[in-house]
Amino acid sequence: MAENEWGNPAPWGLAGVVAIVLLFGLHNDGVLPANEIPLLMGAGIGIGIAQLSTGYIALKRGNTPTGTLFGTFGALFVLAPPLMMFINALGISGGLATLGYWDIMLGLFLWVWSIPLLRAPWFEFLIGPLGGLMLILSGIGSLYGSAMATQLAAYLFYFFVFWGLYMMAHHLGNAAGFNIPAGRPVIPKED
Repeated sequence: MAENEWGNPAPWGLAGVVAIVLLFGLHNDGVLPANEIPLLMGAGIGIGIAQLSTGYIALKRGNTPTGTLFGTFGALFVLAPPLMMFINALGISGGLATLGYWDIMLGLFLWVWSIPLLRAPWFEFLIGPLGGLMLILSGIGSLYGSAMATQLAAYLFYFFVFWGLYMMAHHLGNAAGFNIPAGRPVIPKED
């Protein structure tokens, strides 16, 4: 490989996905103690750097959908919500309404990203519709105090822990010459 060529950064960004969805799943499930929510900010900074870097490298390689997805979520999903939760935990804000609207907006973003993901393997595609639903449910839980929406979001966060691990294995396997299948594209490109 020439020195100026970039490798596939997806496993790096997916490691961040796994870490943050696990933390948010634990938060939505009520397992993460409230006094530990400020620690999400530290995790968010590290994960955000990984995802922003993944986005940059993917864009450098000419992959606009992956680059913009990782870049956007590195900044808006990984860094902003933990900061909002940290500020709320300090008692500076009066609630999590902004976080609720923010999560709904991010869920809608993922639904829009489902468009280019239609060309991806079906398992990879799931991040669009199900990830969008996960964030919208989390937002509804924050806005309206809906225990059911919050719990359903927690289950989807947990699902995406395993989804992210599998997608990491898929990309790392491809880099090493192993085929770890992710399925056929939802809508294959026409020749």
